[in-house]
Amino acid sequence: LEQYRDELSHFKLMNDTLERIGADPTAMTPAASLTAVEGSGLLKVIVDPRTTLPQALHALLLAESADVEGWGALIDIADSISQNDLATQFREAERTEQLHQQRVREWLLGATRADAHRDLETRGTTH
Repeated sequence: LEQYRDELSHFKLMNDTLERIGADPTAMTPAASLTAVEGSGLLKVIVDPRTTLPQALHALLLAESADVEGWGALIDIADSISQNDLATQFREAERTEQLHQQRVREWLLGATRADAHRDLETRGTTH
């Protein structure tokens, strides 16, 4: 639930920022279209019934990594045009996404370890 609230907050930040600069936050630009295609691929992996928990978490980790990179780019842009307040808000969002990324990485490692232990137990090769 915390990550959901964070993502909603980031959505609102971007929506407000775009409106403040006179852009239409609902416009489907070429870059937005590409991002939608990228995200749809990750979503397809996550909802596919053949996808294991570690595989779904790996897809989620890719999404979180893309979020971190996106905020980094926005920070660079805000800094380059001397929008210090905006850069500060973007840095906070980036820190939050880094926490999400670390959390998902830990979940992935835990799920992968659990699968490995289960496989070893099934084969009777645990010590």
